[in-house]
Amino acid sequence: MGKKHLKLWIMSNAGFQTAPILGNILNKFHKNHSQIEVECTLMSWSKAWQRIIGIIKRGSNSETLPDIVQIGSTWQGTLSSLGGLADLSQFADTNILNDFIPPLLSNCYGYNSRKIYAIPWFSDVRVLYYRTDVMKQLGVQVNDFNHWQGFKQVLGLVKRRLKGQIDPMSLSGQSENILIHDLLPWIWGSHAELVDWVTKKSHLREENTRRALHFYFSLINDAYMPLLGRDRMTVGNFFSGQSAFQVSGTWPVDSVFNPKSSDYNPKVAKNFGLALIPTNSPRTPYITFTGGSHLAILASSKHVEESWSLIKFLTKKENQEEHARKIGFLPARESSFHTSFFKEGWEEHQHIFEQAIKTSRTFPSLPVMGTIEQLIKYFTGDLLESVRMGRYSKEQLNHHCLRTSIEIDYILSLYA
Repeated sequence: MGKKHLKLWIMSNAGFQTAPILGNILNKFHKNHSQIEVECTLMSWSKAWQRIIGIIKRGSNSETLPDIVQIGSTWQGTLSSLGGLADLSQFADTNILNDFIPPLLSNCYGYNSRKIYAIPWFSDVRVLYYRTDVMKQLGVQVNDFNHWQGFKQVLGLVKRRLKGQIDPMSLSGQSENILIHDLLPWIWGSHAELVDWVTKKSHLREENTRRALHFYFSLINDAYMPLLGRDRMTVGNFFSGQSAFQVSGTWPVDSVFNPKSSDYNPKVAKNFGLALIPTNSPRTPYITFTGGSHLAILASSKHVEESWSLIKFLTKKENQEEHARKIGFLPARESSFHTSFFKEGWEEHQHIFEQAIKTSRTFPSLPVMGTIEQLIKYFTGDLLESVRMGRYSKEQLNHHCLRTSIEIDYILSLYA
């Protein structure tokens, strides 16, 4: 019997190192599965959604389609509702599933279904990184920036007293887009919602939601999170030493924090702290967003069992931990946060991530979730353009909130 050839599409999770990192893990897979060959294709996040949606809607020669795809943790509801993903329920072990971070696992089930269509691969648990040396220099304690008012005051201190030395804060991503994931911790931290998933109505017109959005965009407009030029964001970020704060779900333990890596940044590695993302007041509970990436099998695959053997291998605890460590993210298994994934001496950081996971949320697996994410991307893009052109205001924000709210309400009405 000839070898089975599997096609795996993944994102450039670690830039140019993505292929060699995964290649080392796949070599171990091939040793125990000599009858299977895996061909890996890299995609950019900016094009992946349209590319995967396109092949599911239009179909193509099965010889050119992938068997397995990496998908954003919130994409499954849309892709499975289109009939594009294989049902993995017959393969999934309940005991293993129960080890995955609950918000991530919830995004693996189909809409109003107990069928499972994806398996969590790695996680993105949003926390606030800060420079401990900068805080010491300014005489600032962690409790000083637990809530919005104090946080903005601390950003102001950095801007005034360390101008030209370090930016107050960096945006979470390196592209010019602000994603729904970036907004949600601030919305939830205002005791607000983006959408009421029970009534299927947008909350963009609600006062608390708009207050949270204005707080976030005012940080950009007031140059606490500076934009440099029309088509590029801040050069560098917290991890390159550019800023004193950044909200992130990454954990670059094998690069920025690793003295043996060419990406090692000693000033950052020796002077970073973690905190929960500030809320609007002491009365508001901390809630963060947990996302990440899943692995799924396309319904068109002719090699479902072989594809499952690869997913099972890649999401195995030790392999998942190795991969997450190498690409600078966190595992998707809860048990990993209680093992040696965090080296000795970093228990304080481990504790912050554990706290964040306990209070984290994500989206339900609605068939229209992917579309709503795209609408928010356009919404934030328009507001960023207003900032760049010097036109940002509360009125501008309210205008865009109204328009996007109407669009979201219409999309949600299709599944009311």
